[in-house]
Amino acid sequence: MVSYTDLEQEIVEDVNQQQLHNPSKPGEINEIGIMAKDQVIPASVTTGSQQKERRSYNPKTRLQPIQFSPMIVPLSTRDDQNGVAARFEAHVKELVDKVKSTSLETVREATPELMILAKDLDNQIIIASCGAIDPLVNLLRSSDMNTQEKTVTAVMNLSISNNNKVNIMKAESIKPLIHVLQTGTPEARENAAATLYSLFVFEENKIRIGNSGAIDELVELLGNGTPRGRMDAATALFYLSIHTDNRHL
Repeated sequence: MVSYTDLEQEIVEDVNQQQLHNPSKPGEINEIGIMAKDQVIPASVTTGSQQKERRSYNPKTRLQPIQFSPMIVPLSTRDDQNGVAARFEAHVKELVDKVKSTSLETVREATPELMILAKDLDNQIIIASCGAIDPLVNLLRSSDMNTQEKTVTAVMNLSISNNNKVNIMKAESIKPLIHVLQTGTPEARENAAATLYSLFVFEENKIRIGNSGAIDELVELLGNGTPRGRMDAATALFYLSIHTDNRHL
């Protein structure tokens, strides 16, 4: 025999009464949400597999509505998260200071790490808010090829954020990016082209970049670049050509 608590017994008896007064055809759902069966088996005669089936049915669980509670993050956890965020921001500011350094060794130490961190969308906002865009744009003219390559890649990563696109344009980045197209390593030239077409999201940028002399350098990259460089140049030229003012250039 299956033993029930007083509450369970009351619910089962109520279910049986509902089934007696509101019979349903086999396979149909009756008024209380229970599927009708070919035969109602009284609790007193259930044995074997029927008892097992009955045990798996919990009336309290079946009939009570599901309630959801809002997730509460413990204060200690939030404090830990705030602490991690503060330490990360402090580290980014330290990297930005190194990027501004007159020591080439210090700059070469900081730019690769900023480049990697800038791959993450959340990091892009923090890096920009820490003042990284202007010094990175200035480094695009670096005579050190390794620094220039890592810097243009960092700028390209930062440009994924629409907010950063605006700030990159405000930093007068077009001429420095064209300089990378003219003087950089194959990878640096690819990423300079990719940065330019990333900035094309805003219509006004197409006109400014088209009038800046970028088209000639992109055409040159299209003819003489690596396969990826040619693809990036072709994409940039396509977006430039969408604006009618650029078609005569």
